[in-house]
Amino acid sequence: MKKIAFIVAFAFAVLPIFSQEEKAVQAFLEGIYNKVADARNNNGDYETLVEKHCSRKFRLYYGEARRWEEKACECMLHSGSGAYDLFIGCQDYFDSIKFGISDVKKAAEGNLYTATVAAHFHCEAYEVKEWETQRTVFVINEGGEWRIADFQSPSETSDLNFMIEELPRFIEAQITSDSAMIAARLETIYKEVARIAHSAHPNTAALNDKYLSRQLKKLSSEIGYWEEKLGEMIIGKDCWIRTQDWDSIEYSISNVKIASPSKATADVTATYIMRTQAGERKSTGKTLLSLVYENSNWFIDDFTDYYDNNGLYKWSDSEEHKQGILEAVRSLDRYIDYLIENKQ
Repeated sequence: MKKIAFIVAFAFAVLPIFSQEEKAVQAFLEGIYNKVADARNNNGDYETLVEKHCSRKFRLYYGEARRWEEKACECMLHSGSGAYDLFIGCQDYFDSIKFGISDVKKAAEGNLYTATVAAHFHCEAYEVKEWETQRTVFVINEGGEWRIADFQSPSETSDLNFMIEELPRFIEAQITSDSAMIAARLETIYKEVARIAHSAHPNTAALNDKYLSRQLKKLSSEIGYWEEKLGEMIIGKDCWIRTQDWDSIEYSISNVKIASPSKATADVTATYIMRTQAGERKSTGKTLLSLVYENSNWFIDDFTDYYDNNGLYKWSDSEEHKQGILEAVRSLDRYIDYLIENKQ
């Protein structure tokens, strides 16, 4: 009897002892991978799992990677819908999937926990109908909640480190491509501006609908409404032809800079040529263009004139438009008060 008791005691002694944290990580991952299996088998929203259950740092890099991928229509890090899946480390088609979570333990460094996630696949269409993949999943407690901090397949760089290393190169390649595209777009726009400027009766109104952003177009329309309502000009300048006297205008585009997948800036330098009895007189002005990417193209979101081609004026066009609208509202209010007083 004592021998049996000793054997039982020894058996329990050699069993792994899981801490409360390790048990919590195990339960967290089992819950996540039940959702992953359901999403994969039932065409659920896989991407929301990243947003809900990954760490802030991972979401930051992953979000940037996805934004640039969508912008470039090119994959840096595949995910979901049959492509490379962060959670399972596989991009093959399958009919069903099962997961096993094992070897949960605290990492040697930092406050991370690691676990091995084995994914078992079945697909009738393949000659080898069943196969498995394994990934190491890194888990961290962030603000009192468990989050996945990283994924890693055997003998590969972790997904987070891969994004940290590759994202700058990927963005640089897209910026180079987009800079050329923006410059070409602006050349097309200002070629049309120059053509209108050279005409006998220049009218740039049609350019607003074609080339201004939604935000700036809305402000311009609002200005037009108040000018008509008040019967006077609020903004006395053309956003495209930024001078009052000219015989011909020449434009050049330079200094295109990408700030994000949807925002950029560029300089447009205009040379205004006047023909006088003393000969041609030229003056040059430079404008900073703010650009946004919307409706699958780049549009001008603001104009800001340089002062002596060096420092910037204090007010951009959009700021002047907003100020003009406020002044128009105040003017109408004063006019209504005047009518009421006179009626009384």
